Amino acid sequence: PEVIRYNGSEKNELVFLPDGSNVTLTIGSRISYSRLMNGKKREVSISGEAFFDVVKNHEKPFYIRTQNMVIKVLGTSFRVTASEGKESVAVKTGKVSVYLKGQDLEQSAAKILLPRQVCTYSVPKKELITEAYTGKSKIEIEVESINEYNFEDAPLDTVFKTLEKMYTLPLYYDREVFKSCFITISLKNESLEDKLGIITKTVGASFSISDYGISIEGKGCKYK
Repeated sequence: PEVIRYNGSEKNELVFLPDGSNVTLTIGSRISYSRLMNGKKREVSISGEAFFDVVKNHEKPFYIRTQNMVIKVLGTSFRVTASEGKESVAVKTGKVSVYLKGQDLEQSAAKILLPRQVCTYSVPKKELITEAYTGKSKIEIEVESINEYNFEDAPLDTVFKTLEKMYTLPLYYDREVFKSCFITISLKNESLEDKLGIITKTVGASFSISDYGISIEGKGCKYK
């Protein structure tokens, strides 16, 4: 199933992807992706502007699609704009390759972008133009302060509800069984499975993931 995340709030929104990557969506922006990202490649479509921090996985390249461009990345951080007739990608760290939709990635037409470079789609010329850029965009500055969730002696139910919101995946568990469980944890760029592994190991539970959601099984905690 496909997940669509739309930022209808009045501030930037941090979205966590199942592979451990995260995306900061600006106001009015939208992305869509496979719920579990368990195919041979990771794919995201975007409308609007977002900052991506992609986890490296050489076996599963990460693709971002705009109306006219395709961006391929193995692991890096960069800003993508696809709104109001403008399409561009600006690299902060690592490198990405950019090509036009309909082109073969292996063709020489693909542009290789390095840090501090921006590639823009020219509507009149119907081609990609690469330039250098300096400074930080507003979204890059804000991203640096909202890339993790910290919990200190928090009820397990609170952590689970946060995970549900982060990944738009329902969690199924017996609240009564786990009501005495409290946990201190910091959630950053780990994959969804790694996060669940750490949490469930801490409280002696187990988990399973399917397209329908996440199931948690365990005997709970006898005391705080």
